[in-house]
Amino acid sequence: MLPHDPAWSGRFASEAARLLHLFAGVTLGVDHIGSTAVPGLDAKPVLDVLLVARSLDALDGRRRDAEARGYRWLGENGLPCMPSWWATRRWPGTSTSVTT
Repeated sequence: MLPHDPAWSGRFASEAARLLHLFAGVTLGVDHIGSTAVPGLDAKPVLDVLLVARSLDALDGRRRDAEARGYRWLGENGLPCMPSWWATRRWPGTSTSVTT
């Protein structure tokens, strides 16, 4: 756990722009969720991102593109019907978890 870092919101904005571009036409929205989204709250340095998509099949069609850009496909990862992605070290000491 780390003290809240105000840079997390900017990092999320950058990640959201990257995801919206990568999944253009497939996404309905991208939200910053989890403890790094709450100002003043201590958190693990993992940006939790919720990617809202039109369909899981449409997302799956972009899987290779996402993997080529550093996202690792985790499948349902214990959460039925909620496939996940993981991107590491986009910023020093911070990782990104994307749930759809």
